[in-house]
Amino acid sequence: MIFDVKAKRIRPRIDLAPGWNEARLELLTRIFRDIKSLGRDDLILVEGRNDLRSLRRIGVESKIITESELRRGRSISPPSQTRNQRIILLPDFDKKGRQNMRKWQKALQRTAKVDDSVWRKLLHVTKGGAGGVEGLSALAVRFGLIRGGMWLDPDEQVS
Repeated sequence: MIFDVKAKRIRPRIDLAPGWNEARLELLTRIFRDIKSLGRDDLILVEGRNDLRSLRRIGVESKIITESELRRGRSISPPSQTRNQRIILLPDFDKKGRQNMRKWQKALQRTAKVDDSVWRKLLHVTKGGAGGVEGLSALAVRFGLIRGGMWLDPDEQVS
């Protein structure tokens, strides 16, 4: 444990992986917090079940559907709600993920507000090295953001 003088709190000491620094880790933590704070009306579209499980492990409570559920005809939401709904696209960071991103944007842009900003931020901060969305929870565990299946918010005040 180290005492962060600036924030006046105690945080766990983290052994960073090669290529990672405190600023990059802080950015990743902020992105995780943004994903966790998505509204109940927001929807996250991922490629598969492992991606869904990974997001649940980091504490995402928003509605998440997989590409196969979308293909099978699972409705995103009633037509009256889709105009105000935001769909967060989170494919993997590989070539197939980029193809899915273009395909999903084209298919969904008329039904709701499509948002790829979270994906772009994750791609930038992980440099594609997380192995995809399913690797995000492993990153969170590695850097001590999840312990014992519970999300540890680094901004939470320690009393």
